Amino acid sequence: MHHVASSHFAAVGGLRIHYRSWGNRRALPLLLLHDLGETADQWLPLAAVLGAEFRVVAPDLRGHGDSDWIDTYSPQEIGDDAGELAGVLGLIPAAVAGIGLGGLAAALLAARQGYLVERLCLLGAGVHANLPPERAAEQALYAELPPDAPSPQAWVTAWHNARVRAGLRHDATAATHADPWRMVRRLTSGRVAPAWDRAGYQLYRAWSPGAHAVSYAEEFHEIDVPVTLIYGAHDPVLPGEAVAATTATIKDCRAVRIAGARHDLLHDRPAAVAAAMLPFLRNAH
Repeated sequence: MHHVASSHFAAVGGLRIHYRSWGNRRALPLLLLHDLGETADQWLPLAAVLGAEFRVVAPDLRGHGDSDWIDTYSPQEIGDDAGELAGVLGLIPAAVAGIGLGGLAAALLAARQGYLVERLCLLGAGVHANLPPERAAEQALYAELPPDAPSPQAWVTAWHNARVRAGLRHDATAATHADPWRMVRRLTSGRVAPAWDRAGYQLYRAWSPGAHAVSYAEEFHEIDVPVTLIYGAHDPVLPGEAVAATTATIKDCRAVRIAGARHDLLHDRPAAVAAAMLPFLRNAH
């Protein structure tokens, strides 16, 4: 089956990076970068449709899932990790898609190492990072999230409920996960904690320029590949003016609005996201 995801590890920039792969190995490579606090499994709602047409590789970003934790988490470094992984696996050039933090990392990869990227699909990520609505949503999420939970499914439920209350996703779909253990790590107490370096990412945001709104206009202007920006009509962290600023900054960028979706597009409207992504990705040379 094209969409059964296998697990692998690669040495990337001194880190052990875990990645999922599936699909048609003879097809165009497609590199998928997940959002903050998620894992490669965030893309599984699109696994079947993407795997039917592409060779898909989806890493756990540094500090997430089964990839190594470290002490610095800039989107530039995350993009560099993805670029090095593409080189290690022979995925050059690849179509690249990223959501949220993964989208920003993907855009910076395209800006800095454009020869690696065939075309770029951004989901819920724009030229301005850490705008006040994004900070407010992130603070609301952190305030809602418990530090640990009694079981993997309990954590998945807590993650879902916190994101709903923070306005990042609709509550239409139940809190399920193909493998809840991928979202957590076991503590010595027998309880589980999230499988991402929450404290490390919060610390990075506190001391980096990300503590304030940051414009990546200079970098986004360097992107020379076709770009599609897919955004939720009700995404609190990517308001309409941020969408307009992004499409105006990138040379070749069109925007697709997904009705009935918030920031968590892959949760809220996976079929609509696939319908927006596939025609664009098929046009790759």
